[in-house]
Parts: sequence; C-alpha cells; structure tokens
Amino acid sequence: MASFSPSEVALTGFGVVRKNPQAVLIWAALIAAFQLGLMYLMVSQIGSALTELQSFKGNGAADGARALTLFGKVGPAYALIMLLSLPYHGVLTAMMNRVVLKPKDSAFGFLRFGADEFRQIGLTLLMFAVAIGGYLVMIVAMVIIFLVGGLLKNAAGDFAGGLFMFLGVVAEIIFVFYALLRLSLASALTFDQKKVDLFGSWSLTKGHSWSILGAFFLAMIIYLVVLLIGYVAIFGVAAAVAAGGGGDFFQTMFKPDMSSVAAYFTPFHLIVIVLGAPLAAIAQPIIYTVAPAIYQALTKPEY
Repeated sequence: MASFSPSEVALTGFGVVRKNPQAVLIWAALIAAFQLGLMYLMVSQIGSALTELQSFKGNGAADGARALTLFGKVGPAYALIMLLSLPYHGVLTAMMNRVVLKPKDSAFGFLRFGADEFRQIGLTLLMFAVAIGGYLVMIVAMVIIFLVGGLLKNAAGDFAGGLFMFLGVVAEIIFVFYALLRLSLASALTFDQKKVDLFGSWSLTKGHSWSILGAFFLAMIIYLVVLLIGYVAIFGVAAAVAAGGGGDFFQTMFKPDMSSVAAYFTPFHLIVIVLGAPLAAIAQPIIYTVAPAIYQALTKPEY
C-alpha cells in the first residue's frame, strides 16, 4: 500500500512558492483583482444597505419592516457574489492541482480557464448538493437523537438522557469530519482523471484517514501562522496610514463606511487588499496543495 509523510505533504506549499516565484506574482495579481472587483460590486450595489444595517437599532415594528427590506436588497446581491465566486474557485483549485500534478505546465503561472476549471466548478456544485442532502439527513438524525434522549431521560434519569444526546451530537460531528477527510481528494482526482468524480476519493483514501488528518492539521497550523505574521505587518502599515490621515483605525477596520465606493476605498482598505494579495498568494498554496500532494503520493509514488 502506498503511503506518505504528513509533515512532508504539509510543506508542499512552501516548495511550490519557492520554485515558482513568477507564478506567485501572477497569483497575487489575480487575487488582488478579484478582491477589488468583489468589493467594488458589493459596495456599489448594497453598500448603503449594509451601512444602515451596521447601525440598525431594531426597535418596533417599523424597524422590523425596514430590516426585512434591507435584507431583501442584500440577499440577492450576496447570491450574485457567490455565483461569481464559482469561476474564481474553479480557477484557483485547478491551478493548485496543476502546479503539483503537472509542474511542467507552468505557462501563465499555471493559470488557465478551460475544461479543467469547468470540471472543478461542476465538482463544487455537486459537493454543494451533497452537502445540502447531508445537512437534511443530519437534521433528521438530530431529531431522532433528541427524541430517544428524551425518552431515556424519562426512563433512566437526566444524566442518562443527557449523556445519550451529547454522545449522539459528538458522533454526528465526528462523522462529518470523517466524511470530509474521505472526500478530500475529489478535486485532485477530478483534475487528474478529467471527469467529475466526488466519491472516487472515498476508496482512494481508505486506510489513510489519520495520515490525511495529520497533513491537513499541520498545514492549517502553518497557514494560520503565516497569515498571523503577515497581517500583523499589513495592519501595522495600514494603521499608520490611517492615523496619519486622522482616521480611526478600529472604526475603519471593524465598521467601514460602505455608503459609497469612494468612502470605502480609503488608503487603509487599498493597502490591506494590495498587500494582502501577495500574502494570500503565498499562504493559499499551503492549504490547496495538500490534497494534490497526497493524491500524487498515493497514485503516482514514482514522482
């Protein structure tokens, strides 16, 4: 049986960044463009509604009606933003699979928009549909757990009923994480086999759950440390700029003025987006290359 080292897999992203500095610059430009475009769309379409919701008091029936009106404006815009995010996610996941599984295909920083990307979008939609189905099953299971727990409570006491409900909820949470681990190679499998395949990952990951968990856990720790160090520096620069311009850092950071595009895109937010893009271009491979690296180790150990 093929195997892999969780620590080596978790460090794949660093190797990718080190070997492909020009690609990282292209990724940073893509991330910056996407984030700037997304924020422009959000602020221009629903910025005034979001600003009003930030300071909403919610007193009385009139305010409740106004809140429903505002949410009615915000909801469709968020749905549009999620829809527009699908191509971006498809490009990103295909790109990270390509850099690991096809390292010689490095033109344009591994960036493409073709059949591979559309298959990743299709996989995302399939996963979303399965997640909805799984969520409904979990609700039914939760109702059964609490019904049985209530009966047990009446028959054997509060402790027995409470313990049964607690263990039932924990079992559901464990199963969700287990299922996510078993399906974690679906993106790499879809990219390599050139067909949408979600459940093929289940058999591929058999016997490797603990190693996969260890690899993702280590990668997540590294990812968070990189983001923490990077954003401390970025926010330090942005805070200095905000203070120099007479602005309030905490107000700008946690309650930005989204009443207009000009009001939102202050030097503070532009610095956070522009400097955050190369940070994301360095950090995202740490997470996104774990699955293709595991897939390569299990299916193509000669590489």
